[in-house]
Amino acid sequence: MRITSVWLRGKGACLKGQRWFKTHFPEGGEISEVLRRVVTEGANSGWINWLMRKAEYWDTDWLMGLTISGNLSLSNTPITSLPDNLSVGGYLDLSYTPITSLPDNLSVGGRLSLYNPHIVTGK
Repeated sequence: MRITSVWLRGKGACLKGQRWFKTHFPEGGEISEVLRRVVTEGANSGWINWLMRKAEYWDTDWLMGLTISGNLSLSNTPITSLPDNLSVGGYLDLSYTPITSLPDNLSVGGRLSLYNPHIVTGK
């Protein structure tokens, strides 16, 4: 899915997010590329959750192999799995997701929120 400045305005993105996007993606960009850039450049972590919801994009392959120095919130999304080799330096919020297991090599430096009665750790 291609994200553009027009699409973001139409979805009601905040002005700060629109400016950030226009600076980094003046011609638009594929959603997975935009998400990776937001998370690797330390932009507002809430933008990730917002963008995934507005685009109804639930694929998490864009996270594979990433080392995220800050926080990552994927709460209240219908994602069902996380990729291998994901490292989050801050907190990882998976509250209210249907995830039922976590990868064995998941690394979280801060708090891990798993408010989900169906979670089973490990494979």
